[in-house]
Amino acid sequence: MKKELQSQRGSILLLVMFTLSLLVAAALSSTQSLDARMDDARSQSDNTRNQLLAESMVDFAASQLKDDANYIGTGEQSLSVGASTIIITAAPTPGTPDGNPYSVIAEATSGVGKAQMQADLTVQSGVSADADLALIFLGDEFHMLDSTVLGDTLIADAPGAVRYWITDEFGVGSWQDNEPSTESYDFETSAVVGDLFHYADVNYGVATEEHRITTPIYAPKYDLDEYLVPGPDKVIYYYENNLRNVTHQETAVFVMHEGHTLSLDRCHFPGGVVVYVEPEFDIRDDQRRNKVLLKHGTTIGGGNGGVHPNLGMLAPGTEVHFTHPGCVYEEDHNDIEGLIIWNAIHMIKEARLLGMVIVYREVLHFRESEVVYDPQIMTSLPPGIEFSLPYGSVDVGQVREYYEPSP
Repeated sequence: MKKELQSQRGSILLLVMFTLSLLVAAALSSTQSLDARMDDARSQSDNTRNQLLAESMVDFAASQLKDDANYIGTGEQSLSVGASTIIITAAPTPGTPDGNPYSVIAEATSGVGKAQMQADLTVQSGVSADADLALIFLGDEFHMLDSTVLGDTLIADAPGAVRYWITDEFGVGSWQDNEPSTESYDFETSAVVGDLFHYADVNYGVATEEHRITTPIYAPKYDLDEYLVPGPDKVIYYYENNLRNVTHQETAVFVMHEGHTLSLDRCHFPGGVVVYVEPEFDIRDDQRRNKVLLKHGTTIGGGNGGVHPNLGMLAPGTEVHFTHPGCVYEEDHNDIEGLIIWNAIHMIKEARLLGMVIVYREVLHFRESEVVYDPQIMTSLPPGIEFSLPYGSVDVGQVREYYEPSP
């Protein structure tokens, strides 16, 4: 009997141990399965996050190319977004004009997950949407010495970058390309406190962000006929050659013979100045343009008694001098406030130009002066002036998974 009980206890013990081993094995298997499922879940989460990040990085690259045709991606420096590492490669398709289309590849890696997305982009790079352009130069010769631009700057330093609106003798207008540029641009010891936008694939070394753009700029269209209509907000001068010590609050409108010179000596016109040219005037015709000499502390713009508060000096057919032979430079400190449109600059020295300056043709000597951007200009242009900035555009093709080619 005793032996039977011992035998039964031994059998029960073996059964219990066997059952426990089965339970332990099942528990271990369940734990391993749970770990595998958790690893799969983490991998799935990493892959999903990386795919979304890679897709968003394609959009990011598109926005960069929209403002800068030289953008090539992250290069050797990766980006970190949360736990993910981002690498972006942007390159123009070989043999295509203006770098179109671009191929963009974005790779996102985190943990055990990795995603690579690719898209083809059609890009026209332009100025950024928040650009504050203080100086716009559209000609083929530019020299700035010891001067400062407080704002962004745009120079059309490549052939075909500018479209001019030209009106024929019958009043029919059309956009026409400028002639090939000589690409003579010099910022000698000058500073741009903002971004510099240009078309040539060069670097001017002005200690600021430089962006190459491809979208052509359409030069401002002008029609100054309404300034010839008499009114209480303007004073019209016909064929004057010299004004001295003249001051009035109204806009001063000057009608001149082609090729003649007007001297403004110690004059003050807070209502702004308009030097009239007919709509048919070809701003590319250097022989027909007028000259205006600003001398001895002449000031223009900044008042409210003229045609428009943002009217500085509208002179699309005029070459501007702030001095001439026989004048002492230090006595010619002239200030202008508002929208300034000139055909050319021959000499400016020790001036403060507040607003926005646009020059159609050449800048021979721009010395020891300051241009300061006024954000009110683009929100409200004076009458007779129409233009927009060369903003960029981008068309993103289908975003797809990228597979590295086999070696």
